[in-house]
Amino acid sequence: MRNSRKVVGSGIISAVLAISAAGTAVSGTTVTDTSQSSKQEKVENVFLTQHQTEAKAGERTVAADAGQEDTQVTASVELESAMPTVDPILKAEDHFFADAEGTEIQGYVDTMTNKTAVSILNQKAVVNQQLTEAQEEQKRQEEAAKAADPWYSKLMANVEESLNVRQDASEESEVVGKLYKGAAADIEDSSVEGWIKIKSGNVEGYVKSDYCVTGQDAKALAMQVCTTYATVKEDGIRIRSQASTDSEIRTVLTKDQKLTVDTGAQVADGWIAVKCDDGQTAYIAADYVDVNTDIKTAMTLEEEQQMIAEQEAAKKAAEEKAAAEAAKEAASSNSSASSSQAVSSDSGISVSVDDVTLLSAIIYCEAGGEPYEGQLAVGAVVVNRVQSKAYPNSISAVIYQKGQFTPAASGKLAKVLASGKGSQCRQAALEALSGKDNTGGALSFHSGKGSGTVIGTQTFY
Repeated sequence: MRNSRKVVGSGIISAVLAISAAGTAVSGTTVTDTSQSSKQEKVENVFLTQHQTEAKAGERTVAADAGQEDTQVTASVELESAMPTVDPILKAEDHFFADAEGTEIQGYVDTMTNKTAVSILNQKAVVNQQLTEAQEEQKRQEEAAKAADPWYSKLMANVEESLNVRQDASEESEVVGKLYKGAAADIEDSSVEGWIKIKSGNVEGYVKSDYCVTGQDAKALAMQVCTTYATVKEDGIRIRSQASTDSEIRTVLTKDQKLTVDTGAQVADGWIAVKCDDGQTAYIAADYVDVNTDIKTAMTLEEEQQMIAEQEAAKKAAEEKAAAEAAKEAASSNSSASSSQAVSSDSGISVSVDDVTLLSAIIYCEAGGEPYEGQLAVGAVVVNRVQSKAYPNSISAVIYQKGQFTPAASGKLAKVLASGKGSQCRQAALEALSGKDNTGGALSFHSGKGSGTVIGTQTFY
């Protein structure tokens, strides 16, 4: 079977001339070769003579052998600008090469396209270089953004206690560490669906992404669950009742003194809100403090066991100290009993001025923020225990009994006694010692609702 290709003269010649013109514009070179012009004219004449009766601009007809239908194929070559890209021109050239007949035509096209192709390829190389430089600049900008925002590639465990860090991205994989609440980690890989590879402290492994927050969300969580401190940079710095230099001076601070920042307070520019020992918020000029958030890192299983052991040791030491202080106080009370003023009590127990002070202090520790009825109830529980055979028979012994009143073991009670803050609850202590009981004989209490008598925010039973 023989196929005959009929090339539309005017369309192809137009494309050839357009390509030639474009190549000249790109290269900045004028073609002056008279022989070349002669060839061009000859090519045009050949095509115009051969196809003038059957040609239509922009169309090509492929005639099949006998019994086959003619198929119309439309070809259009358009140069959209004076500086064409490589691909359209080479496509047009390839199209011409495939359909051109005769060495004369081929020779002309070869000569014409050489200069054009070289110039265009040079231009394309320039464009590619510019593109590469733009991509590199974008990458540099992204890296700069990461450096400017340290939370860009960090996460926090959004859990109540801790999140397991596993060796591999599987719930069956070995646990290699714990990411406790308030701990952050660097994100190393997030390509595995449902898992994030992290590094934090001495721990490297995978955590479930459902239990984490990242970026600015992680930063917001850190501000919420972690303690932020303001460290004083020099001596003589004042904290004030309001964010103003005209406001009342609360106290004067020394260098390296550390204060807890009240992150929930609304603060004017240039000021930091801090919490005082009495729980009230005060303000300090931001220029005089360094502010840092106490963000933890993940723990290995060995580090976790060490932490637990240290906590237990600290608790034991606090209890022993509290017991020693109680014994000392009891000895001091006994030695000065003759000089101590007796306190009238209708509860049937013997008390001294020191007992009143101690009872007032424990009431302050346990119910200082409660209404008066709540304070009286705590005092009544202590008195009820003294009267019960199940507990020691003195105020001090009941309060310092091991494992009973947390403030006594933690050292908080000792601080309140030293500061004299317990005097705020003295009236409740005296009324409880007089025999008034609004708990119905309760011997215990806890925070929150429950079975028993609810007074304020505590339940007595």
